Amino acid sequence: SLLLFLVKKFFVSNKKSMLEEMDERSRAWDVVIVLPVAAKKVVKHSKKKLEKKEAKKKAKKMASEEAEEAEEEAEGDPSSLEGGPASRGLGGEAAEMAERKQEASAYFETIVGRLTEAGLEYRSYYSIQKDEIYVKIRASEERLKAQADAIDFTMKLDEAKLEAKMKEGFADLGIGRIEIGTHVGGVAVSKYKPCAHIYAKYDTTPELEVLYERVAGATSPFRSMHRIKLVTHVLQTNRRFGGCDIPLSKRILQGKILAFLPMHDAVERTNLERAWFATPWLAFSKYPYGAYRDYFGEQAAFYVKFLGFDATMQLALGVPGTVLYVVLLVVNEGPAQGILRAIYAVLLVFWCALFSGAWNRVQDITALKWGTHGFESAETPRPQHKGPVVKSPVTGKDDIYFPPRRRRPAVFRGVVLSALVVAADLAFIFGVARYRDVGAKSKAPERAMVASVIQALGIQVFSRFYRWLATRVTDVENWRTETEFADILGSKLFAFNFINSYFALLVLVFSDSKKICNTPNACSAKLELNLLVIFVFSVASDVVDAALMPFAMRLYNQYHEGGWEEALSAAEWQYLLGEYDETLDSINSYMSLTIQFGYVALFSSAAPIVPLIAAVLNGAMLRLEARKYLSLFRRVEPRGAEDVGKFEAIIAGLGVAGPVTNAAIVVRLNPPLASIDSLARRRYVFVISALVAVLFQIVARVVIVSSKDLDVQLQLQRQNFLRDKIVNHIADEDEQVVVPRGVLPNTTVDLTDHDGPYLTSLSTVLRPGQSDDHAV
Repeated sequence: SLLLFLVKKFFVSNKKSMLEEMDERSRAWDVVIVLPVAAKKVVKHSKKKLEKKEAKKKAKKMASEEAEEAEEEAEGDPSSLEGGPASRGLGGEAAEMAERKQEASAYFETIVGRLTEAGLEYRSYYSIQKDEIYVKIRASEERLKAQADAIDFTMKLDEAKLEAKMKEGFADLGIGRIEIGTHVGGVAVSKYKPCAHIYAKYDTTPELEVLYERVAGATSPFRSMHRIKLVTHVLQTNRRFGGCDIPLSKRILQGKILAFLPMHDAVERTNLERAWFATPWLAFSKYPYGAYRDYFGEQAAFYVKFLGFDATMQLALGVPGTVLYVVLLVVNEGPAQGILRAIYAVLLVFWCALFSGAWNRVQDITALKWGTHGFESAETPRPQHKGPVVKSPVTGKDDIYFPPRRRRPAVFRGVVLSALVVAADLAFIFGVARYRDVGAKSKAPERAMVASVIQALGIQVFSRFYRWLATRVTDVENWRTETEFADILGSKLFAFNFINSYFALLVLVFSDSKKICNTPNACSAKLELNLLVIFVFSVASDVVDAALMPFAMRLYNQYHEGGWEEALSAAEWQYLLGEYDETLDSINSYMSLTIQFGYVALFSSAAPIVPLIAAVLNGAMLRLEARKYLSLFRRVEPRGAEDVGKFEAIIAGLGVAGPVTNAAIVVRLNPPLASIDSLARRRYVFVISALVAVLFQIVARVVIVSSKDLDVQLQLQRQNFLRDKIVNHIADEDEQVVVPRGVLPNTTVDLTDHDGPYLTSLSTVLRPGQSDDHAV
């Protein structure tokens, strides 16, 4: 019943969702800031804490009636929330509550004042329970254009209009007609047209404003994704530059703001949902990733693009792997097992080399089509970045500078804490191994399955705990940009998860099989069982995180905020949805996918069916992710990205290490090679096979990576050229050099003239001014 419910809920798009039934007027507002009616209670630690607590209890009883009067005074329009005369003279918690309400009211007035100064429109109202204030915010078309022009916001140029403008040129600016070559000798030089996928900064000049791409039938070039990006930028920009100077992330952490909600657009969301779920299940490359990017931004879209690519590659390896696995189950024992696993290991070596190279090309093409090449070089600091404000050594403008030496103590503390968690994790792994070995000696085979289940659960527990710890440690280290923060945190999480997820399996592969499993065949069976159990638990954890938890949280929030039948505004409905952290949740998604790739690349020779399981899971996750973020989560704040970050290098490293571990599985744990009596000979065979596999990987990667998509490079050059001419108006250069005509020089040759003296010593030539006795 649960499976049927999930299939209907997340995979079949035949019913209206909660968001489709919301008020259509929500499209008119871009973002919403949710404020508390009362400021966050600050807990002050002191020696007399208990005495104050008792005094507050007594004051609460004495001031109950006065507190009710103060609450009635605070009700009404949000602009009249400040505590007045009725809040004076109250004692205990009532006085504290009145003070907190007054503080919240003052901050509310600050917010709306800055919104007005920045030229933004807003509307505020109470929640149905009157415990939150919703401030809906939008910007006029002219305000959006002004902001986009001020920050050089990148927008796509319309291909047909750009081509027409190239033919016209700018005669008054010294820019003639532009004709870009497309063929050489009758052969096309690129698969892209000269004006395809060209992005440039936004400019309000009338002759340029008409060039930006628009959705069919739309008068504005700005989609809802662009509007949210621009309004968010206004909210966080310094007031000196026309912004509101509201650091949203900081204020949310401080409790002054409860939530920042980019509003779902009912029309765009519905169109994306229909297009996404109309795609056939196995057509992983056919999903409308471009439309996903147009709604959620490049950062979120890059993840689903990588997820679809991974599903395609896993399916390509999983089909032959499953065939070999079925044959292995039939054969069960004997030298044929080793031969079949060796065949699969060879396929895996080719697959790992192809994976990284193919993704590198797909990533470059995607960044070209989405206009994000060079995004990281222009990234702004994190709102959480702290430090003194100084003159920038690059631009001379005010900037936050945090000396690296001040980061070292925090980094050292992080290393110590990580080492302690790793030690605890290793103790757990060895404890489970000991439990399994005791069961084997006492002839209790059921202990092997129990130990595998305990180990799989422990991996999930340790992984989640270290994720929480590493996030806080990395935040204290105070990295400047979101990319730096994500790269450092991702590296820490992978280093821990490599030990947490793979160490027990590596012990089975590389330890002396006689000490652990009595026979190589027993070690191979134990490795297969552990891999399948751990992998299935990992799959189950991902499904719970993607489907059940968000749905349960939404139901809980709905009940907590007003009940099942209560009528709520569009913003209140969206406030009930799951909260998405654009940095941390993105890292966690990539980390789960990376760990899954590691199981396949490092150990799948033990169970060649694992890639097929991964392909089925990732295919389901493509639909779960879309359903989750379209219906169960608040709208993801659109953010830019040009790649998958540090995880690209991590996956490449796992691909290089994969042939080594799989060579060990084939040579050490499976006949006929595992039956070689001489340990030295087995090691010799393993080293040779591993070296050959790694060398092949390196050569294949060099060939694939070095042969970058030349069409992408050419199109980027075209983009730079067209930006200079069409947007920046750089005049054409006169490439002909005109020599002034005058009296021609004497061109007759005088045969009696010479350039003497002629020297016979090179040293004299190199040391001028000295006499040369050898001159002739």
